[in-house]
Amino acid sequence: MSSDSLSTSADAQENNQLAPCTLARTTFAPLSTVPSVNSLVQALDEDGVWSNGTVKTIHSDGTITVKFDGWRNQFNNRVNSTYVRQRIESPEVTKRRRSAKYKVDVTKIIAEDTVWFSEEGGGEVKSGTVVWVDPFTESLALQTVAQPSEEEDSLCTPTTVLFNQLEPKPAQNTVKTKRRPPTTAPVRAKKRRVTDATAQTENEPISPEASGEAETLSSCESQQTTTLQQSTLRELDQHLREDGVLLCCGEVYSLGQVPFLLIKLAYNADETVTATLWKCKADAEVLTGVEEDCTLICNARHLDRHSGKSFSRQFALVRKKTSQEALNRAVDCSIKNAGDSAYQSLLRKNSIGICIRGETESLSKNGRRKTFKIGPVQLSVDKDLIGMDQTFCRKFNIGTEGDFARIDKIAGAQWDVRKPNTTDNSAHYLVVTSACIRLDKTKCLVCSLDYINSGRPFTNNYRQEIATMTLPSDRSEL
Repeated sequence: MSSDSLSTSADAQENNQLAPCTLARTTFAPLSTVPSVNSLVQALDEDGVWSNGTVKTIHSDGTITVKFDGWRNQFNNRVNSTYVRQRIESPEVTKRRRSAKYKVDVTKIIAEDTVWFSEEGGGEVKSGTVVWVDPFTESLALQTVAQPSEEEDSLCTPTTVLFNQLEPKPAQNTVKTKRRPPTTAPVRAKKRRVTDATAQTENEPISPEASGEAETLSSCESQQTTTLQQSTLRELDQHLREDGVLLCCGEVYSLGQVPFLLIKLAYNADETVTATLWKCKADAEVLTGVEEDCTLICNARHLDRHSGKSFSRQFALVRKKTSQEALNRAVDCSIKNAGDSAYQSLLRKNSIGICIRGETESLSKNGRRKTFKIGPVQLSVDKDLIGMDQTFCRKFNIGTEGDFARIDKIAGAQWDVRKPNTTDNSAHYLVVTSACIRLDKTKCLVCSLDYINSGRPFTNNYRQEIATMTLPSDRSEL
């Protein structure tokens, strides 16, 4: 074959999207006659494997489109007539299921794979690159030399190898020997940390006084380290203050007239809550971002609710990210400080208080009682926090001295009032008259709130007025 014919064949393959089979020669002669449409043939597929197919189209440039048996039209292949042959007499081959009697798995071999084989009668194991695979004759063609140039094409004849000549890949010597130190290597002595409080010579015995001082110093250092770790790790994602204001990380609060984004809440050793804030950037009446270099740390009781300005889309994403990061840190701190009773009690108080306060704000004017679940009980905290007796039940009444004061510490001030959504000062409000917290069969805390319509405007002494007045029989509306 000349170089001109090779270049023409390469151009034809590129222009007509032919199968890349420059070396894909077969031991079988090509078609003796021009095939017709729907004639049964065998052709090389895209993987370089001879497969049964049917002629679908014969093109003017001599190429043939073949549809392979068992495959849809989208897998049709357009090849030169050189790579199409008459079907040979052979048992039916389906997915090349003949690998059990060979040393290697021939079902996965395709063109351009590297395989190893031995000459007939045994001998040296050689390697080669697969040119084509013929499962009908149980053979394949290998290129055992480097890719030749166009002038040397006459010498480029693939080697035909039978499946039973294939060999597994030769194992390489990968045995690793354990590295041993040289016999002359010096033996390193273990390092021993010596402090002024525990420094002793080998011949001098340790006195009881020195031993006691060392133990005292060690215990003091460990206590200081533990206290420091707890104080820096006890974070909250939200905190319900005693005045009923709920602080949440990711929300905007005001100090004076300046808006700040709350990014962190920390519970200190003196039982105070510290807030870390970022100053917000404002454009007219819209908050657009934060100034991270302007950070303020203050007591959480100084924060006020912020209102009056809207948020940009970018600032809303910052708030959402800040809230999620604070929640992740709070969960991590809760796990690490599982033995800190004060910290766990504060977390539980916030959880119960937020739940009760949220249910009170959703009281319906057409009802008289609302029952809801607080969540799974935590006996180590709930019994002392709520003051439950041995029956794990506690009822609080509005007229009993000290009853609602206990819930005030949990849910904040005026947790038992739902004010009307109006600026009319003469409007009525809903007020809780009793609350019962008990343990149900599923070991969850359940709370039942009995409430009424006040029938009068709201005042700061609403509890005394409700406790002394006669409850109306009719249902007044807000």
